[in-house]
Amino acid sequence: MKAEAFQTMEEPFLHMVKEILQDRFNEKAETLFRKFFQFCLKYLLEGFNGIHSLNYMVAMHAMIRSSLVIVPLYHNSKIETLCDIIENCNLELVFCDDEIRANCFIEKKNEGFLGCLKRLVLLKGNPQKCYNIHNPDGLHVTTYEDMLILGRGHQHALIPPEPEDVYIICHTSGTTGQPKGVQLTHRALLAAMAGIYTTWVPPPNSWPFGKEDTYFSFLSLAHIYEHLIQTLTMYFGGRIGIYRGDITKLIQDIQALQPTILSLVPRLLNKFYEHIHTEMGKKNIIIRKIFEKAKKEKINLLRHGIQRYDTIWDKLVFRKLHYLFGGKLRVITTGGAAVNKDVKDFTRIAYGCPLVEGYGQTECAACGTISLPFDTSYGNVGGPAPWAQVKLVDVPELGYFSVEDKGEVCFRGAALMNGYFNEDDLNRKTIDEEGWLHTGDIGQWRGDGRLEIVDRKNALFKLAQGDFVSPESIETTYLNNPLITQIFVTGDTCRSFLVAICVVHYQALKASFINAYPNLKVSQDNISTDAFLNDEKVIRHLINELNQTGRAHGLQTIELIQEAYLTTAKNHLATATTLPFATTLAIFRLKRLEKVEIERRMRNEKNESQS
Repeated sequence: MKAEAFQTMEEPFLHMVKEILQDRFNEKAETLFRKFFQFCLKYLLEGFNGIHSLNYMVAMHAMIRSSLVIVPLYHNSKIETLCDIIENCNLELVFCDDEIRANCFIEKKNEGFLGCLKRLVLLKGNPQKCYNIHNPDGLHVTTYEDMLILGRGHQHALIPPEPEDVYIICHTSGTTGQPKGVQLTHRALLAAMAGIYTTWVPPPNSWPFGKEDTYFSFLSLAHIYEHLIQTLTMYFGGRIGIYRGDITKLIQDIQALQPTILSLVPRLLNKFYEHIHTEMGKKNIIIRKIFEKAKKEKINLLRHGIQRYDTIWDKLVFRKLHYLFGGKLRVITTGGAAVNKDVKDFTRIAYGCPLVEGYGQTECAACGTISLPFDTSYGNVGGPAPWAQVKLVDVPELGYFSVEDKGEVCFRGAALMNGYFNEDDLNRKTIDEEGWLHTGDIGQWRGDGRLEIVDRKNALFKLAQGDFVSPESIETTYLNNPLITQIFVTGDTCRSFLVAICVVHYQALKASFINAYPNLKVSQDNISTDAFLNDEKVIRHLINELNQTGRAHGLQTIELIQEAYLTTAKNHLATATTLPFATTLAIFRLKRLEKVEIERRMRNEKNESQS
């Protein structure tokens, strides 16, 4: 897989592009390997922690070409989570992007953690700055540049990996809060990549990509999704442009690079959609009406299966949005969670290129199904990827049966994981004796062969950013707060936040609120129950109180509620038992989600206008 070039945009190059040819990239990777050859053979797993950069990618490819296993770590994970992963994988060597991150590991080693860690390699920075903290015995800190210099004096042949060798251990967010290490082989990654290539390039789609294409790389290398699209770009012979590491300048970087391939998670698609519509709301009524007319006309084309980017509406209205992303986009890919219908339609009409959606899990290299390049349908995740066998399995306790084309989605094929690292019991539960991966998602086959995800097998759901949450454990935690007697926590894959419907202990809540805000009108005795419970300040007060309880009991940020609907035990929505309560409110939840989203957007717009 020869690529013409990798491109990087590292500070201070905002509008400049520094290129490194593939031959030079290979030379650096091989030089780095030769230095590490002395000790890498005993460090079979190599950790990487930081925001990715050119040095990160060179070091990663040096390890890959040496048949070593890379273990990328999310740069924004808590240090305790990183320590757990390092110790579980017994990592002796970790690359980190700067002294600040290295010092965090040194502190933990001084506290008695990370007994396995022997070497830290700084991808940039000065190791002397790491010695401000007492450097523990047995821990050596060096730099990427030193490794390159020393590597030039060694002559060792590369040890290329076999297809069945493990390529990467990706740690999922975990459905129980504990990250799990997914082992994926070189064969698995290439099978998933080949599935995308086969779907796009040969007839009947005939959608070729090549050395003129550029991929904008900013997603974390701790996620297999990023590895998948990078590998695909290299196979095309295309170029890879790396962002500067500042997510707030993402659009500027995209505009400077002018990529043809862009991978976005649903949360970012939502943000772009909301930002564009918020800005449009500030325009005069004529511009707003033209914008809405353009949307309506192009969405009408979608409904007839037509995607075009040369219409009069593109020239008059959407061309500016084309240039928002550099003006050369040929495809946007997305996955990891569902995309709201309005957001998906707008993405397909406004940015100048098709949107391709994939569905899968880290356990199947993130691409078990894939939509066709110019698909204009909604409510499905495409058909099976070329590598995959897909079947639906009966879930009788939920009323789903495969004879009705409904059931738990299962995958089998070349892109499946080898298993979770050091999790034999979990492996047996996840992959059955016939080699089928059980996803826990409930799917339904449509008449055209596309798959629709309709439910979850267990009491878990995924938010828009791709994280799983367990409402039952969150509800149990919040019930430790005396201000509520019952709570129903919910959310869905089109939104990035949780909503709670709370049955409050009315007198306790009112006393707590009066104590906090004694002079507010809503604190007066003559206010009605409904007026009190619907007051925004009361709702905010209860949310803050509940989240204090949540944090005290170890809930993560994504598990904290951001919106709430308050009711009392006398309300018809609540019943005496938890199960009917949850069942009744499940029907009610979608209306409430829509209402709080509108309220949330109005507050954001108000805050923006005041700032």
